[in-house]
Amino acid sequence: MTKQKVIILTIAGILILGGLTFYTKASSPSQKVEVLKKEMVKNQENSGYNECIRQVKEQEDALNKCIVDKVVAKGYSDGLDCVQEYTNPNCKDTTRYNAQVNATNECNVVEPSASPRLSQFDCINLLQK
Repeated sequence: MTKQKVIILTIAGILILGGLTFYTKASSPSQKVEVLKKEMVKNQENSGYNECIRQVKEQEDALNKCIVDKVVAKGYSDGLDCVQEYTNPNCKDTTRYNAQVNATNECNVVEPSASPRLSQFDCINLLQK
C-alpha cells in the first residue's frame, strides 16, 4: 500500500469511528433529550435570554421590596399578600387590604425617565431572533 492510501484509509476510519461515536451518543431518547437541553442552554446564553431573565427577576424583587416596605410603613408586618390571600382573616379588614392595594399601585408607577421594564415574554422573544 502506498503512503497516500494509508493516510486516506486512516482518515476514513477516523471519520467512520467519529460518526459511530456521535450516533451512539445520541441514539437513545434520553440521550437525545440531553443533547437538546445542552443545545437550548447554549442558545439561551448566546441570545441574551439568561441576562434578560436575571434583570426581570431583579425588577420583580425590587417591586416586591417596595410593596413590603410601604405596607410595613403603614403598620402591617404580617408578611401577607392580601391581594393574593384575600380570604385570610387578617385581609378581611379593608384597611389592611387597601394598604396592600395602595402600596402595589404606588410601586407600579413607572417614572418617564426610567428604563422600560422587561417581561419574561421579552426574554422569550430573544430566543426567536
